[in-house]
Amino acid sequence: MMRYTTNANSRMHRTLSLLLVLALLSNNAGLVLAEQTAGPSPETRCDELAAHPEDVGRRGPGVEFSKIAVADALPACRDAAERPGAHPRYQYQYGRVLSAAKRLDEALRQFVQAAATGYAQAMSNVGFAYFNGEGAPKDDVEAVRWYRKAVEAGSVTGMRNLGYMYGNGRGVGKDEAEAVRWYRKAAEAGESTAMTNLAHMYLNGRGVGKDDAEAARWYRKASEAGHPIAMRLLGISYATGNGVARNDAEAARWFGLAAERDDDWARLFLADAYSSGLGVRKNPDVARSLYSRLSASRDSNMATRAKEGLRKLDEGESSAGAWLAAAAVVVGLAILLSGEGSAEEPAQRGTDSDDYMRNYAENARRQTACLQQGKTWYVGAGCF
Repeated sequence: MMRYTTNANSRMHRTLSLLLVLALLSNNAGLVLAEQTAGPSPETRCDELAAHPEDVGRRGPGVEFSKIAVADALPACRDAAERPGAHPRYQYQYGRVLSAAKRLDEALRQFVQAAATGYAQAMSNVGFAYFNGEGAPKDDVEAVRWYRKAVEAGSVTGMRNLGYMYGNGRGVGKDEAEAVRWYRKAAEAGESTAMTNLAHMYLNGRGVGKDDAEAARWYRKASEAGHPIAMRLLGISYATGNGVARNDAEAARWFGLAAERDDDWARLFLADAYSSGLGVRKNPDVARSLYSRLSASRDSNMATRAKEGLRKLDEGESSAGAWLAAAAVVVGLAILLSGEGSAEEPAQRGTDSDDYMRNYAENARRQTACLQQGKTWYVGAGCF
């Protein structure tokens, strides 16, 4: 009897042990399944969807402001920023998303909170809010103060923006040599817009001796760093032989690369190239496709030029002259800081290049006459 009881107890023990193991395996499988179905954390999603490409504290490559997917980024960054003990990076990134959603007052509050912890990129954004009057009174002096704080905390965006303020006498006395110094600091740290700005300063002899070759070198550096405006300007340098040997094929190549990054003026120059066979094999169908797309542009000057390109195609005329006339303005194109905030792109308004675009038809007429004389047209200076 004793042996039977012992065997029965042993079998019961083994059965209970087996049931316990199965239960543990089941629970672990449930945890694995839960982890698999839960997906990335809000922090991971926020880093993927809203990090700034120039933020030294970012996780991942970053996202350009114009490409922030607000619908996806907003809930992720809100949850990440509002968690107890959240890293200030998430407050900053939540501010970016709010800016993209045009919720400027809320965005500034997030930037200020992140800046209060010493987060450098957020300080630069607070400065930009004052510069553009977004969620804060427009105040250039206050913008400069915040840009300085950002620079002291290590922000390369702050360096570039401070260079802009000196170059244009905004909030400080105008000092182009000081602007060059700050552009150079940011450029040497890898900031592509600062590289483009530094190239412009060399091209125009502002704050530094005029040096077309050095300008082209910095345009190339910025282009290789992925800056579409620099790609377009490097293309113009090749189209005109300004600082480099003239090379229509290289010009068309850089216009193409800039166009792939949504630079519409580069698309227009590329259409001219295909229309006339400059640097590429002549292809009226490709030219027509590009012109047709640009003819619906909200930029009336671009739409007018595109429609003129379509007319020339219909009448069998070449657009080579239009390309050369447009390309001749390389000395005088100004690239301002590409700030952060809902007006990231509009921050480029008021530049010499935009003045040129607004008066494109008249400038093109004058530039063509200038070229026919074997001279070069300089925006704001005339024909030399």
